[in-house]
Amino acid sequence: MSNDYAVEHQGIVESCEDGKVRVRFIAHPSCSSCHARGACSLSEQETKYVDADPSGLDLRVGEEVEIIMEPSMGLRAVLYGYLIPLGVLMSTIILVYLLSESEALSALLGIAVLVPYYGGLYLMKDRLSRSFRFRVRKQIK
Repeated sequence: MSNDYAVEHQGIVESCEDGKVRVRFIAHPSCSSCHARGACSLSEQETKYVDADPSGLDLRVGEEVEIIMEPSMGLRAVLYGYLIPLGVLMSTIILVYLLSESEALSALLGIAVLVPYYGGLYLMKDRLSRSFRFRVRKQIK
């Protein structure tokens, strides 16, 4: 049974190989019920793919399934993608400004320090992807 707060999307199995299932789903933005969505570029739907653990299910290509993501995975993604880089950026800007009193140098070094951070995340993407696990369950019709 899934957590009440788990994020669930309905998708279609694209492939099944090596103990993994690739599922295609349409990501609906959280603002889809907004009255201004027609004028907002954020309201566009996007097709996404995830590799999930089939958990012993006998799945076939084209079968409809549900993708389940625990809330802690989303929080971790926000931490790695936004909060840690924000802390690094602000710390660098403040430290460089206190040492040099140059706003331009502070801003440039603050942005420059993010390049190795995001580069490191990119190099660790395989390791990080193992900690972000999606589950699959068959849809009940």
